[in-house]
Amino acid sequence: MKSVTVTLFALLIASIAAGPALGASDKAVALNNEGKELFSQARYSEALQKFVDAIDADSVYSEARVNAARVAEKLEDWANVKFQYLTVLTYDKDNIDALVGAGNYFVRVENYDEAKGYFDRALKIDQGNATVHFGLGTMYHKMKNTKKARLEYKKTIALDPENFPLAYYRLGRYEFETAAKTKDFSKAADYLSSYLERGKDGDILYSTNMDLATIQIRKKAYAKAIDYYAAAKLIKPSEWKPYFYTAEALRAQKKMKQAEKEYLATLERKPGHGESHYRLAVMYQQNFEDDKALEHYKAAAKDRSFKNRKAASNAAAALEDYLKKVKEAEAG
Repeated sequence: MKSVTVTLFALLIASIAAGPALGASDKAVALNNEGKELFSQARYSEALQKFVDAIDADSVYSEARVNAARVAEKLEDWANVKFQYLTVLTYDKDNIDALVGAGNYFVRVENYDEAKGYFDRALKIDQGNATVHFGLGTMYHKMKNTKKARLEYKKTIALDPENFPLAYYRLGRYEFETAAKTKDFSKAADYLSSYLERGKDGDILYSTNMDLATIQIRKKAYAKAIDYYAAAKLIKPSEWKPYFYTAEALRAQKKMKQAEKEYLATLERKPGHGESHYRLAVMYQQNFEDDKALEHYKAAAKDRSFKNRKAASNAAAALEDYLKKVKEAEAG
């Protein structure tokens, strides 16, 4: 098997050295363009076939190989990703796209020394390439080297403020974590807001809105926090957290009827949530709705993850005893 692979690779290199057949490049360009159109429509398998056909037509057509690698990334065909990028670099050693693609591939497989080698080669060609700095930022992020990741992400957005929203999110998260000690969340808010303006990833948009809401809660800007929670609800309607924290913000403003609705909405999404049950129980008891209060105290006491579980159990027992005595008095 090893000899067959070596033979195929040797034939590939020989065909590259020989150059494309007469007229093949025009055909390759047309096929590559068809592949790009299919790629834009997220028809990845069909796009890949077009890029492969373009490569068959012209084996040294770097753009087609890079595009084949990029669509292979979407298909999670990692062997093909590696093959296409490294093949380009056998005959086009200064191809920035291939160098960055190879670097990103090795970051994915956690071969950081190899990845850095490709990124460094790219930087020697173009120090002002935002894509290279973003790749390095991602590498350092995965290595948990926050200091260097922060530096590379800042370079990325300085060079290209619009096309790397994830850099803003990562910088925002770094600042958010730092602010837990400094209590200054202004930089975190700026970066995270910048992600909201540019980002499209649903999971990250959800997380960003939740983080920005948390920042507003710390400032006691409850109305602004509720707006961010509302945005998070639209992104993930089935998630319970935005509803619960909206309820908490409303309770802090003493808007109890609105808070009640949000706690109930929380329980629709997470029926056993002890803290929501406990909050409702207290509210109902204060409004002399003792039967409802008892129901929610008992439910809160069943949630083993609820830190006030014992208090809920004691409150349920006391209220149940009180209601029993009331019934006995009424009967007598």
